[in-house]
Amino acid sequence: VDNNPAHNREMHLVGNRAETVFDPFYVPIAGVPSDGGNFTGATGAFSEVIKRITDPTAEGFIGINPAFLPLIKSQLEAIQKAGYDIDDPKNFGHYVQNTNVHLLLSSAIADRMAGEIRTHQGNEDVAIILTGNNHSENVATKLGISKSEMIVVSNCKNELAKDGYLQDVGVIPFDVEAHTKMPAIPTLIAEKLTELQSSKAASVVDEKKESFVEKLGLQKPDEKPRSFVEAMQAGKYGKMKSPGGAHEL
Repeated sequence: VDNNPAHNREMHLVGNRAETVFDPFYVPIAGVPSDGGNFTGATGAFSEVIKRITDPTAEGFIGINPAFLPLIKSQLEAIQKAGYDIDDPKNFGHYVQNTNVHLLLSSAIADRMAGEIRTHQGNEDVAIILTGNNHSENVATKLGISKSEMIVVSNCKNELAKDGYLQDVGVIPFDVEAHTKMPAIPTLIAEKLTELQSSKAASVVDEKKESFVEKLGLQKPDEKPRSFVEAMQAGKYGKMKSPGGAHEL
């Protein structure tokens, strides 16, 4: 991607990644769209961003994963020590550039991603979602998926794992087959897919079996079991020829 500008533009839709990803969240706070992600001429103050990610009572609160806060706070302290005023709108772009923006906006971005997933959700057995390590847990949370049900396939170590992010989540490395150069499906994922397919196949068999039984009139869900002869006596197969059903049987 880095070595192919045309592909880079295609990947980021309209060229500049900061504009396509961050503007929808920062424009309401900064007052203007970014200029290459710099937010020059902003009318807001960066302290408003901090309120929206840390203070549940703040207007427009979007929240932030607690695991991200220590790193964000240390970055902010370093910028302030360098002599920048956090409440001066002129410095808004400077704060944006010098903090982990994807962490600041992790909850808002996850909200949007979860919304997109719900919009396009059908009857798929599997949904492959490219979230980036720092959004995986947030997106899963927005979709109501517990940590115990998550399996994250990652091609890098998560630098925030030590702070509690992705703790108790199964993380398996992404790998490529040396000979075929194709991505390798991790064993755990392959087993889950097999389990899912087997479960679906068994479910289909059960449905067909239930339908067949109901058609014969042998047993309905709301009735006690009855014999084949009893079913015949009940007229399941038309008019009886003998009271006991023996002739028909």
